[in-house]
Amino acid sequence: GHGASGTQRQQYTMTAFAQDVVAVMTALDVREAVVVGHSMGGKVAVFVADAAPDRVIGLIGVDTLHNVQDPYTKEQIDTYVASWADDFPGQVEAFIRRMFPAGADSAAVARIAGDMASAPREIATSAFLEMYACDLPAAAARLRVPLWLINADTYPVAVDAWKAAGVEVHVDLITGCGHFPMV
Repeated sequence: GHGASGTQRQQYTMTAFAQDVVAVMTALDVREAVVVGHSMGGKVAVFVADAAPDRVIGLIGVDTLHNVQDPYTKEQIDTYVASWADDFPGQVEAFIRRMFPAGADSAAVARIAGDMASAPREIATSAFLEMYACDLPAAAARLRVPLWLINADTYPVAVDAWKAAGVEVHVDLITGCGHFPMV
């Protein structure tokens, strides 16, 4: 739903996104991949490793995967998504802008917030709901590779929960960067 990606799906699931990545890896004959995922892409990366364990040798999450168990209830997620009905672009743009630290480059903030807000509401809604509905704990339990998290220091990482799920997890925190440390 971002950029020039397709808009033909009925549901935008983490499994479907992972299958897209695996298809590219297969087409390019990638045999040893370190999969990097930012934000929602962190969950996608876990599902890529689950779908192609023979091809993935490591995972890197960028400001993502703070907890193997999602902290929000279905009701909280549904309420948030319902707020998009009246003004999806405005709600999303405001949400994205709050993810940047004070003093962030205003042109970068405007570009990213505008891009996110221009996604079709139906696609964003499906992807957002599916991101919280996916069975991350089950996929994580099957991981055979280490997980490295490069996260902003905004939210803590529940390292013990990841370890309890059987995942080798390493965390590096970056200060003062917000949700988009690569920017």
